[in-house]
Amino acid sequence: MIVISLGIISVGVIFGIFNLILIPYLSAQFGSQSIPGQLISLGMLSTIFLSPLLGFLSDRIRKRTPFIFAITLMASLGIIGLTLHSLVLKGISAVILVASAYSFLTPYSALVSDYSTIESKDRNYGFVTGVMSLSTFITSLFIRAIYDSKPNLTFLVLGVVVLISIAPTMIYTKKHPVKFSEFEAGQKNSNSFNVLRKYPGLLAYFIMEFGLWFALGGLFPYLTSFLNSEASMNIGTASAWIGASTFFSGIVSFATGKFSKIIGQKRLFIISLTTITSFSAVIALFYHSILTASATSVFAIACFIALSIATGFLYSLNSSILSTMVSEIDQGKVFGINSVIVVISQSISVSLIGSVIDSRGYQWMFVVISLSLVLANISAFYISSFPIGKNKKNQTVSS
Repeated sequence: MIVISLGIISVGVIFGIFNLILIPYLSAQFGSQSIPGQLISLGMLSTIFLSPLLGFLSDRIRKRTPFIFAITLMASLGIIGLTLHSLVLKGISAVILVASAYSFLTPYSALVSDYSTIESKDRNYGFVTGVMSLSTFITSLFIRAIYDSKPNLTFLVLGVVVLISIAPTMIYTKKHPVKFSEFEAGQKNSNSFNVLRKYPGLLAYFIMEFGLWFALGGLFPYLTSFLNSEASMNIGTASAWIGASTFFSGIVSFATGKFSKIIGQKRLFIISLTTITSFSAVIALFYHSILTASATSVFAIACFIALSIATGFLYSLNSSILSTMVSEIDQGKVFGINSVIVVISQSISVSLIGSVIDSRGYQWMFVVISLSLVLANISAFYISSFPIGKNKKNQTVSS
């Protein structure tokens, strides 16, 4: 699994670019704030059609790596394409980069499942999540070191890193292919819509995903500005806190397998989700009291620790739980549908919460986020009543 996990470095690098410099870079190139937003929206919308297709095709041919390599190659070309002089080509490159970022996880998450047993999925997805978080953090350090003086070199180096990082995974899967069990190999391949009827609890899972990613997708883009505006932190300090949280979250992800065995998979997930919900609700209800000078520092440290630990577990268990809810022949399809849910929820959230902040302030941002997390909690408790882990399989590969 160590070799398989190296492939996720590519996604970590891509999201490092996406989170830190893509919008500022495009804004400077196009002289507009609206055009970058439109390009990113176009890239995300393309994922709605691309991810389910990739999931269905990867299940149909029982191979993930051809799609992973194609997406990685497109992402690498998209990053390098940002250095071109033509604004049209820069725009196309940005769309390709965003679409690749959100499409990559569909076949890759299914690949991790293919090389995992039921017992090892929490550990393996935790390890992969940790590698991705740490690679994003390291990418941010690299960007801060050279981007201001050499932006084109930054994109060129990162574009090459994205392509090289996937090589060990491609080589390993070629030498050690997964052999599906005779039972799974003989099953009929379902389409993306039939899987919702085929697996009890899957619809509830996607409702939970919508609530969870609506909350997190709406929180993180505005977290830096919130800390700057309401907690009187400068941008550099606020960014450092968020970067440190990402790093700590990645470290926590590596321990997911251990804690899952001790506490239980579903129980650990619900505890993590409830923790984030509780802190968000407390901020929403006692907003002005928390932001007083005497309380801010103490509560900020508590939030930092809670958010880092909880998201570290949530990101890992999120994929693991979904993977164990369906058989191996439907892994690609459900991860494809899940990608669509994530993109739609985040797109709606960013727009809606931005409007809420403009009209009602940051307190109401936490009100909306808390309500979304309550929806996620209700669905999570419902999902916990379903048996998980029935799709055991025989493989030639040990994780």
